[in-house]
Amino acid sequence: MQIDRILDKASRLGMSIDTNLSNEENINIIASSLGIDSDDFNRIENELDYRLAIGNYGNFDKYIPNDGKDYYKNKQELDKNVEDAKAERNKDTKEVPNKDKKSEGSDKPETQTVRKNKFDKLKDGHVFRKLNARKNQVQNIINDAKSKLYQATPPAPELKNKAKEPVNNVKDNIKNKVKEKGKEAAKKTGHVFLNFIKKNPYVLVIIGIIIFVLFITIIIGGAVMSSCTIEYEYLSLKETEFTKEQFVNKFTNYFSKDDIGWHNCTNYFRDYGLEEIASEFYDVSIENEINPEVTVARAIAEGCSPSANNESTPAELRYDGVAVTDWKKAYNLWGIRCYHGSIGDCATYNSLEEGISYFSTLVRPYDTARDMMARYISEDTADRHAEAMTSIRDTIFYDGNSTLSSKKICKNNSKIFSSEYPIDPDDELYSDAKLLYGISFEEVLKSNGMEVEDFDKYLLRNIEKAGVGSRAGVVAAATTLIGSMAEMGYKMNYDWGGKYYNIGANPKWGSKFSGFCNHYAEQFGEEKKSICTNNYMWRGFDCSGFVNWALINGMQDATITRQSTTYVGGISLDRNNAVCKPGGVLVNDGHIMLVIGSDVDKKKYIVAEQTGGRVDTNFGGLAIRYKDFNESTYVCRNLEEMYGD
Repeated sequence: MQIDRILDKASRLGMSIDTNLSNEENINIIASSLGIDSDDFNRIENELDYRLAIGNYGNFDKYIPNDGKDYYKNKQELDKNVEDAKAERNKDTKEVPNKDKKSEGSDKPETQTVRKNKFDKLKDGHVFRKLNARKNQVQNIINDAKSKLYQATPPAPELKNKAKEPVNNVKDNIKNKVKEKGKEAAKKTGHVFLNFIKKNPYVLVIIGIIIFVLFITIIIGGAVMSSCTIEYEYLSLKETEFTKEQFVNKFTNYFSKDDIGWHNCTNYFRDYGLEEIASEFYDVSIENEINPEVTVARAIAEGCSPSANNESTPAELRYDGVAVTDWKKAYNLWGIRCYHGSIGDCATYNSLEEGISYFSTLVRPYDTARDMMARYISEDTADRHAEAMTSIRDTIFYDGNSTLSSKKICKNNSKIFSSEYPIDPDDELYSDAKLLYGISFEEVLKSNGMEVEDFDKYLLRNIEKAGVGSRAGVVAAATTLIGSMAEMGYKMNYDWGGKYYNIGANPKWGSKFSGFCNHYAEQFGEEKKSICTNNYMWRGFDCSGFVNWALINGMQDATITRQSTTYVGGISLDRNNAVCKPGGVLVNDGHIMLVIGSDVDKKKYIVAEQTGGRVDTNFGGLAIRYKDFNESTYVCRNLEEMYGD
């Protein structure tokens, strides 16, 4: 299964797989380290495949400083020391010598268990933080080596774009020639029009009257310029209106008929047992939160391949070195991994239940049938394939009566967002923003007449205007996200462990995700787990997650070196001067924030930072705030190497 493949590939890359955790928890940790949503299995596996292709972690050695230190061994030792210090810090008692009693046969006193005092706990905390900082310092060196190797190997899209350059050059030449011809034609047309007006001046009067009438009509009617499209409503991917009994009855009644076509699927269903397979379709699909009608319709659309035998199927095929002589035992009705029409590449499963479960993981990320078809077939033909899938469903479950409906969607073309936002923590724009939770970022945008793609284009325009790869570009990325969310009435909620190492917005920000709350309890104690489950279980950013997102988008480069919460590589602050430039970061052992400006009169930095939020009081979250020039516990990283200044 895909989960097993992901864990195997992660292990081969040297990533830690904790046998005490469930597969889901290990996947969450792997996804977080890659900056990918934990439910996007395909992207996770693709990223692991890429990293395997450029070499395992051993190949990073050539980028590790050659200073006589064994950084990998140091990291392992520090990991153990940090865990020991953490365990000691969490104890309420300690062992001390008992001066009144000596060990039998020895001059040394016996030990006794006593309760720790406040000083002991402060000392334990200091030891833990010091060891943890050293561990993070070593980890940063290793991470920097990984980043250098990653950047040294051109990603596949860059190679693809390079291959397209000759074709694009030809296209550009053709476009330029068409433009030149168009200009010549327009020039000739202009001369003809001017000559006509000279001979017939009354035409100008008529045109003026028409324009005036149209203007008055718009003013009086209060018309709003808008663009409209027809949006079709296909079968639901997640919900069915049928009970299990209704579903099984409709399925068995239809496939019991003669001459219904779809022979491969019909024969397969009958051989399996109509009631038995219908029940399995329903139960497993519902358990995996998808519509069983979709499971059936997509199987038929794919011809139940490769599970149905036909004359063109070879007598013996091999999949991952295992001979498969009867494709009815492949339990793959949906053509999963049957690349380029080659049945030998198709996935095989141990049972129909396993096949349906995997198919469900491919369906769940999508909201509509059209979205799914746009991803798996093509954007241009998505409507046609979604309509075909709906038609198959209607034939089986609605006696051939079409359920396809449509509605007219009109978007107001008036500008929603500002072109730039105030770098002022006290500006009233930010005063009433509420934490984003229980509703996704995508849903908020749609309620304001925008799609995620529209927002991404708007974000890029602001960054390009400020300068991609510059300090101003990074500041523009940060303020655009904070300011645009504030204009819609929201601010980003705190998500412990929340990362999004991608260019553009995450449509799922604000949606529920509690994957890291178990790890929160491991670090801070089970009694504090409710802090996470009550406040931090909505997708968003933690402090470093936001800073890295702003840097990635401002630089338009998802491979930049990640910034973490350690003192490493920083300069001390000055109480009277702003030593930290916009685009730099203020950081200590536990928190990090992005500098976006400064107020010399107040002797304060203006920062964009993500802090722990409280959904019940609307406290915290992503915001613009003041920080003193002399924040004693922080250092500054100006990131000159990244910006090249």
